Amino acid sequence: VDNVFLTGDSSGGHLSLLYTAVQTRPDLQEYFKVTAPEVKVRGTAVTCPVGSFLDPDIVSTAFRNLAGRLYDTKGKMNISYQGFADETYPEVCIVTTDTDVPIHTNSEAVHKWLDFKGVAHQYKSFEGKTHKLAHVFNVLHPDWEESIEANQFILDFFEKRKTTPEAPAE
Repeated sequence: VDNVFLTGDSSGGHLSLLYTAVQTRPDLQEYFKVTAPEVKVRGTAVTCPVGSFLDPDIVSTAFRNLAGRLYDTKGKMNISYQGFADETYPEVCIVTTDTDVPIHTNSEAVHKWLDFKGVAHQYKSFEGKTHKLAHVFNVLHPDWEESIEANQFILDFFEKRKTTPEAPAE
């Protein structure tokens, strides 16, 4: 099982990003009381991810108000991209659109954080050509030209990370 890929959108994107970190970070495994999975995710792609209990934007503030009281400061850090995405973070692919109000600011913040930490990643904000793009546009409207392009961007990311099985020895 060499070619396992993970994708998620919105809060599922956040959970996908968190899982990507947990699979390689013993400190997070200990914090969440989980063991490292036997099967490693080879690539992670997220669409319009949210991801912070720390940022001052409206979405992060809502996260803090809804569930933030369940977590102490360390917990909020561990479940926010600022805490789990460090220089050891595996490469990911992020798809968004700047017309995804207000989530785009979160998606862009994840991208900027990965840049700041020197983490290799692919990021693309798609523009509407014939449609007004909104939150998780490529999931909700997979037949749109823009969605097809976004989904192909994700598939290309995965394809480049795919391994080929070794030929049997003769």
